Amino acid sequence: MFDKNLFQPIIDFQKQIIEMTSQIDKIIQENLPEIELPEITLPKLNYEEIRTNIKHNSRYGWTLTGGMSLGHYLDKVLRNMNQDQLDEYFFQYYTTNDNSFFKETETHLLKFIEPHRKELLKDCLDNFVNNNYRIAIPSLMTLIEGEVTDILETKDYGWKLNDKMSNAAKDEEEKFYQITTYSTYDYLRRELYKPHKFDTKRRNMINRHWVLHGRDNPNVWTKYDGLRLINVLSSLQFIKEYKD
Repeated sequence: MFDKNLFQPIIDFQKQIIEMTSQIDKIIQENLPEIELPEITLPKLNYEEIRTNIKHNSRYGWTLTGGMSLGHYLDKVLRNMNQDQLDEYFFQYYTTNDNSFFKETETHLLKFIEPHRKELLKDCLDNFVNNNYRIAIPSLMTLIEGEVTDILETKDYGWKLNDKMSNAAKDEEEKFYQITTYSTYDYLRRELYKPHKFDTKRRNMINRHWVLHGRDNPNVWTKYDGLRLINVLSSLQFIKEYKD
């Protein structure tokens, strides 16, 4: 058994500290002049402006990802950019500093993609890095479709996903414009999954139906098309994490 008396000096010291602190607080309260603090007004977010920026970027296939800077993505300067300019802007975003953001995205994708899709994703990323983006594009589209069906918890495919994606986008729009989700669904339903008859002129933006049904011209596919799809896949991973 410990001798309690051994601890008495410590207990007495603690009591002295508490009493001294109490006296200091009393002195401060009695002598401290009243200070009127300025009223702080938090800035209000302009959701309509945010929505405009999102629709502009997603129209050209660039969605917000979990690792992307919100400031860069919502920069007003981007609104004045056309397809080529926006493509180059995001390409530089991914590839500056020795491809740092691309490497970060690659690591994140391989960590969170569904296990049975991981090897195919590795092949797609390797082909893209080695400038074989035409080989990667169709497979990236199948990966995107697989992830979308998982997020929406549906067995539908192709054009049948349009209604489900449209409803999801509307729901998210009402929930304070959940930026990543809204930008991704907006691009998927307005561009990638947009129905487009095969006997009409090709659209400028790459289209899932034309590619996977063999109606598109692979000679016009670019590295930007491949990077856009990788970017969308990254957005879907963030949505999936948030949803879970």
